[in-house]
Amino acid sequence: MNSFTLNLSDYRERLQSPAALLLLCLLFPVLPFQLGQDSTSTGLLTPIAGLMVLLVISLRFLFPAVNVKGYGPHMVLTLLIALRLMLGYLNEPTGLSATYFSEHGKPGDYLGTERHPYKRVDHQIDFIDAGFSFIKQTFPLYYANNAERFSHNLTAQAKAKRENFAFNAQWQGYLKVQKPTTIRLAFSGGDGALKLGELERQGTPSGTLDITVKQGIYPIEVTYSRNDLQERKLSLQWQVEEEFIPIPTSHLSPSNNFVANNNALHIFNIGLHLVWLGVLLMLFRPWSQRLTKEKTLLGLLALALFLAALGKVARDGEERDAQIMSVGNDWHAYVTQARNVASGDWLDTASTGGDTFFWNVGWRYALAIMHLLVGEQISLIILLQQIVLVVFFLCYYYGIKHLFGQRLAVISLLLAVFSGLLIKFPAVLLDTTLNIFLSSTSLYLFLCYGRSKQRYQLVWASLLLGLSCLVRGNFILFIPLALGWVIVKSNKTNRSKQALIALVLILLPLLFTPVRNQIVAGDAQWMPTSGSINLWIANRPPKPGEDEWSFATHDAPQGERDRYQQVFNTIINHPGLTLKRMTDKSAYLLGIDLKKDRIKWGVLLPSLLAICLLILWRMIRLPREEIAFLASWILANYITLILIFPWGYGWRLSAPVFPVLYLFAAMTLSLFYTMITRRTSKRLHA
Repeated sequence: MNSFTLNLSDYRERLQSPAALLLLCLLFPVLPFQLGQDSTSTGLLTPIAGLMVLLVISLRFLFPAVNVKGYGPHMVLTLLIALRLMLGYLNEPTGLSATYFSEHGKPGDYLGTERHPYKRVDHQIDFIDAGFSFIKQTFPLYYANNAERFSHNLTAQAKAKRENFAFNAQWQGYLKVQKPTTIRLAFSGGDGALKLGELERQGTPSGTLDITVKQGIYPIEVTYSRNDLQERKLSLQWQVEEEFIPIPTSHLSPSNNFVANNNALHIFNIGLHLVWLGVLLMLFRPWSQRLTKEKTLLGLLALALFLAALGKVARDGEERDAQIMSVGNDWHAYVTQARNVASGDWLDTASTGGDTFFWNVGWRYALAIMHLLVGEQISLIILLQQIVLVVFFLCYYYGIKHLFGQRLAVISLLLAVFSGLLIKFPAVLLDTTLNIFLSSTSLYLFLCYGRSKQRYQLVWASLLLGLSCLVRGNFILFIPLALGWVIVKSNKTNRSKQALIALVLILLPLLFTPVRNQIVAGDAQWMPTSGSINLWIANRPPKPGEDEWSFATHDAPQGERDRYQQVFNTIINHPGLTLKRMTDKSAYLLGIDLKKDRIKWGVLLPSLLAICLLILWRMIRLPREEIAFLASWILANYITLILIFPWGYGWRLSAPVFPVLYLFAAMTLSLFYTMITRRTSKRLHA
């Protein structure tokens, strides 16, 4: 019992850490209260809330001999989160049931597989032509799989098609009218129709439709079909005195069931927020008294980054067609898959058509979790990614400080922040930010294991590396590199055992892919089949008159084996072309875009400084084995990108190595500073 008490005491101290508190603090405000109104709500959060309550109760009552006084504020925060989850599930949805279709009524056509039309409950019908607005309600145009919006040909005509692609939507439910009034549907940019009871009105392409009704509850149906170039607007209103205003959500219901207890739930929800703020103040006060200058500056930097991210998300969300122009078909595919997963299709059979995984596996599940946390609002998911990046910056600083000293930590953090590259990635809802966090944390823990030989560090490093490979398949070369590091740094007596433990833990997350593929498609493939497509595009046979870096895949062989064979033949038969392609892509990864004749200085300068560090190898007194391991980490990423990926995917695929590049650049700058100030070539110390 004494050993258990000690372990639990250690856990209590970890639970009181800033990272744990930050997680608990951030979860509460972003959890949606009206979960039932989101298409992603499946009731899954209710058992999650129950487990959270059981966890807190077990710590307090199942082990009364243990001193749990320090758990108090955290117990309150955890219970508040659980109550928020339960409230959201109990709250009766108000609004109208919405069904959104693409131009042909099959939103999955562009991905090659059909799925059900996108459905959700809309609080109000008061839509405008805007992107991911926090405040104003907008058409969820990101759901639509219209091929025009994914055109890579950015001519004026193509841009017009992307901004004005056709879609249609339908809303159904019931309207509660308390006194005689006029119901109005105001619309522009398409055809509108309003049906209220037995009365029906239609109009095109813009205008207003009015129906006068008496007191009562009426079945209502609204349809809208986008077929015009005017600004998209749709508003369901009623007359109050001399003006028309949007009908409040409390008077709309998906079914003929207007629940009175929602007001009480909302009041209780406000009370939860007040308690939450009180607990935060109670925890922050003693911490603020112990803040050092370093922590204060880091806190101010984190706050500035967060406010900048918040402002950017709010500003971008107000731009016309931000939800169309800001993302591409990759993200659309993942968000389609994420909604399938969050809706109960755990193996994502719908978007794959019962076939093996084509896209990378892990991101759809991470995105599904984010949808479950923050609901349908895309702005909140973007902001959540920004928060993850801010937390990464703090971990990045403390990790480098722990390994190599404060000077290098400060320089690396400044390079990472002010280069501006990493900050841009969360705005694109792809796996880049998650890849950066997972792979960098895994790399840090492997380095820590090399110094301390602590097994828990090896366990977590291996699991995180497995998750990194599950999210992004081109990390696969990191696996033999990590295993080699474990073998080199482990004690001679248990090298084989430690390497085996690492291998099993790395493969554990990756086993999901072949097991799922076997269950769904009868084919236990380990890797998504998109890898062979990318490999073929990057190394396909030359075709007269076709752009060398065209993404067209209509000539690609159907079978994976045939694609690999054609790639092999191209490399053998066209060595000059292969060398040119790899040279161009190598330059691209270093920051020189030869195709567009531009330089990305935020990539090129750190790359050049990193090369200088390797040239000045003998002048460095930092642990050389660790520097070699870090350099190999960069090389492992670049090799896969040069071999597999075609031109034009952007630097986001190499972004997970940017933190190491910035560290190398910081080492080089620190060495230069030492040489200049001391006017000697004394070696660089950590």
